[in-house]
Amino acid sequence: KIENTPPIAAKHSGRLELAQWITSEQNPITARVMVNRIWHHLLGRGLVPSVDNFGVIGKQPTHPELLDALALQFMQEGWSTKQMIRTIMLSHVYQLSSTPDSANMEINPDNRLLWRASPRRLEAEAIRDAILTVSGQLDFNRPTTSTVTPLGDKLARSIPMEKLQPSSNHRSIYLPVVRDYVPELFDLFDFPSPSLVSGNRAVTNVPAQALYLRNSQFITDQSRYAAQRLLADKQAKDDTAKIKLAMRWALARTPSAAEQMGALQLIQQVRQSSDPKSKTADVDAWAAWFQTLYMTAEFRFLVDVQ
Repeated sequence: KIENTPPIAAKHSGRLELAQWITSEQNPITARVMVNRIWHHLLGRGLVPSVDNFGVIGKQPTHPELLDALALQFMQEGWSTKQMIRTIMLSHVYQLSSTPDSANMEINPDNRLLWRASPRRLEAEAIRDAILTVSGQLDFNRPTTSTVTPLGDKLARSIPMEKLQPSSNHRSIYLPVVRDYVPELFDLFDFPSPSLVSGNRAVTNVPAQALYLRNSQFITDQSRYAAQRLLADKQAKDDTAKIKLAMRWALARTPSAAEQMGALQLIQQVRQSSDPKSKTADVDAWAAWFQTLYMTAEFRFLVDVQ
């Protein structure tokens, strides 16, 4: 209970007073909920695992003292999300490796005590942005207009979304969200319902995701753009150098000897199967390699390389 709360004036809606009550220093919930959501977003699981439920049927915090300390710091720093993200990302626990350890796995297999980083999949928006980054097509500028906003919700629903929402290479955070339409990539990779508030997204692993990465026109186009970008790079003068550069773009590491050999074999096979008169044989070959990289679990997951 918040003591000494100001009464709501007769002619007031009460919205201002409600906002003041919610953010009051006497309110034990709001700062904890926000800090927990930031922690969940950065580390994959909140200090309170039931991110959307801090009630009596919600789960207890695994580290209550840490949650309280972060909530207090959050309020003292002016409720700054940016400062809280900085604090967590500079911490030891955020920088832990995801490499498993047999002794710790036996004691705490679900990593409730935070002895390692938990491997987690990128969100749908991050997967799309990562693909566009590798292909060199991501537009970091903020869009100047939207085709959806001026029309309004009712009129937008009467127009096919394929026509209403033109292709855009802007960051996913700038894409319009229409309640009755979620782009295919987002839908397959567990984008939450736009009609609901969700602090904890589902993470599924279904065949449709692999089929999309293998057959979608978007992936095909971005693979070819990435191949053209690679072939235009003057530093990569031979196939071996190109394979290493492509791996650095997509997976932020260099290939192993086995991966290097497999990539060379794939590229040679595609070249040999192409029309000898084709001018796009090299693009086709390297596009196949980039599409292979896009399809790997390592591309979609934050995890240490073993």
